[in-house]
Amino acid sequence: MLVRLTTIICQNDHTKPVDSDDYFKILLDMDHNLPSCLISTKDEKQTLKSLYEEYLNVPFDWLNISLLDFRKKTFNECEVIYGCKMPPIMNAAKKGKFISQNSNIYLDNFYERLISSRSRPGFYWS
Repeated sequence: MLVRLTTIICQNDHTKPVDSDDYFKILLDMDHNLPSCLISTKDEKQTLKSLYEEYLNVPFDWLNISLLDFRKKTFNECEVIYGCKMPPIMNAAKKGKFISQNSNIYLDNFYERLISSRSRPGFYWS
């Protein structure tokens, strides 16, 4: 069975109004997908660290990353989803771009549910 590791990396700018496009953003790759990869020769933590280092100019150990969910995607592939929230940091994205949640980008309903439950004001990931 293949195991896909996906991450939802969010930026919260609490200096902006809640209804502002700049208040809550999600990191997407250039194809408007969440960063992900298959776990192969490395263990889960090493794979997660490699994925974050590929997409962010922020030290991995500085981030407070949480396990968000796990699901079976297909007959032979399952997916583990991690996430973190971070403050806006200039040039934080090494690869991809932080996109407003209000952009016309399609994400799977599964991801939208995970994101919307964590984008509410006052909710903080542990």
